[in-house]
Amino acid sequence: MPRNIEMNNVTNCSILLGNMSLVGTASEVKLPTVKWKKVDHKSLGMIGTPQLPAGVEPLEMSIKWNGPYKAVLSRIGNPFTAQKYVIQSAVDSYDGNTGLSRRIEQVHYVTAMTTDIPQGDFAAHEKVETEVMYTVTHVRHELDGEVMLEIDVINNIYIVNGVDVLADWRQIMQ
Repeated sequence: MPRNIEMNNVTNCSILLGNMSLVGTASEVKLPTVKWKKVDHKSLGMIGTPQLPAGVEPLEMSIKWNGPYKAVLSRIGNPFTAQKYVIQSAVDSYDGNTGLSRRIEQVHYVTAMTTDIPQGDFAAHEKVETEVMYTVTHVRHELDGEVMLEIDVINNIYIVNGVDVLADWRQIMQ
């Protein structure tokens, strides 16, 4: 009996800066990686040292722009101003029996401030691309309209699969 295997594939995205579409302006987006800081818990009577969550490492992202765009540079040049990005993509789901079975929307909402703005590396007869680095304060990942992950490091929000994991922590810490 054949198994019903789901294979999901994402091969492209679009970028919005605020409400401005940036289709065709970037060649790559690297979204933040959520990495937890861990502390060792050493205790008598234990045969090992478990590592326990103690916060989140700084969130970073980068966008590789495929040319200089006045509309982009005028918005990202100020490192004191947070910008809101929306990265949208289609997730194509394939199954082993019928091929493409459905297509759903994936959206990442990112609030970020510029940390590096390179001016370009020039070489004869080669395209100049610049990779701009950002520090991220908020990211929300939605898949088919459902919140998969949301983290806001300033407001101490961490949501996984629609569940506010830090709700009780925020209440205790106020």
